[in-house]
Order: sequence, then C-alpha cells, then structure tokens
Amino acid sequence: MTGPGAQPNAARSPNVEAAPFLSFCVPTRNRAECLRELLESIAAQATPEIEVVISDDASPDQTAEVVAAFENRLGSLDYQRHDPALRYDRNVLSVVAQARGKFCWLFGDDDRLEPGGLDAVLQALKRDTGLTGLTTGRISFDCTLTERLPFRLFKQQTNRTFNDAASAIRSLLDRLGFLSCQVINRE
Repeated sequence: MTGPGAQPNAARSPNVEAAPFLSFCVPTRNRAECLRELLESIAAQATPEIEVVISDDASPDQTAEVVAAFENRLGSLDYQRHDPALRYDRNVLSVVAQARGKFCWLFGDDDRLEPGGLDAVLQALKRDTGLTGLTTGRISFDCTLTERLPFRLFKQQTNRTFNDAASAIRSLLDRLGFLSCQVINRE
C-alpha cells in the first residue's frame, strides 16, 4: 500500500503470488514491547497459511526494530509505517487494506494469541466455507499480560451461525469492543 506518508519497511515473503488464508492485522502505535510479546505468541504457532500485517501509526519507539527481529521467524510479514500518523480508525482500515488473506483477524498490539488459538480459529474458518466472520473468546490479563483478571461473561456462550448482519451485531454487541476477538472475511 502506498500513499501520503506511507513508508513500506519489512518485506513480504518472496512468494507473494499465493495469498494466505488468514491475515493477522495489527494496527500499532508506540507499544513496541507489547507488540514483541504478540509477535512471539504468533510465531510460536505460525503456519504457512498465515501472514502478519502491521500498520505502524508513526510510533516514536522501537516498533520497527521489534518487527525486523521477526522477519525470519514469520514466513510472511508485512510492515508499513505511516508518518504522519493516521490515527486509530484509519490505521485499522489501513492494516486490513494491506492484508491479502481470505480472512483478517484484527489483533490489538497489546494482546497475545493464546496457545492453540490459531489452530482453533483455522479449523472453525475451514469448517464453514460460507462464513463472513467469527468472534472468538477472550481471556483478560493485567497490563503486563501475566495476571489473569476476572471479566464479565459474554451474553452468548455457545457457537451460533447468523444469517444477517443486524442479528449478529445485536447478539454480539458485547464482544465488538474487543478488537482481538474479531475475524472477518475480506469479501
């Protein structure tokens, strides 16, 4: 992606013809250490069918260096830094626009992928080929990601298929505030 202020950095994998099945879409700003933990958690589960896409909103910290450290550990990594800053909403849109996967898993830069999480999501996405998206569960932690925090239960506790967006939004409204719970079909 190019445009005013867009500065492509870390390269995509050499095999750009084959689109990944799932893109981790990570908008970030000034959270290099949190981003490092997120990338560690993804790298530990990475498969050839995923890519990691990072849209950096003019971070003044070491974000670019953290991303560069993962170039060899993640088969497909796309990093773009925007300066001047896009701000949050446009940065989220930018990272999804950069993604090439059939599905995009929006991920907060201060979150992490729990062990087994990638496999569970890939299996769910492949089970129902007509999915427009899914919402995952979540585990709340303190800001150091070491202490689990109590959290309110989601209203919906079972798997459910929705046939229209309005009923899905009404039913899942309590989950929409959790960026890392959202996986969407790019189409």
